[in-house]
Amino acid sequence: LFKGRKYGLYVGYVVGVVGRFVFSTLSGVFFFATYAPEGMNPWVYSSLYQGSYLGAEGIITLVIISIPPVAKALDTVKRQAM
Repeated sequence: LFKGRKYGLYVGYVVGVVGRFVFSTLSGVFFFATYAPEGMNPWVYSSLYQGSYLGAEGIITLVIISIPPVAKALDTVKRQAM
């Protein structure tokens, strides 16, 4: 979807993390709602739980793929794959 755009890798990664958040939250609500603390809305609990680790993971990964040697290595792999 984002191939050829200036920041396509970053935008694609963020879209992937947001998709993961949405479906993990749905899974948390429908399958793991019983683990929510007494009186807490399962939607809020699941959103906070998923957001706590997916947000940190997303930020760390964006920082790592922004490091110039890593970005250069990713470009090299992409060229070799084609």
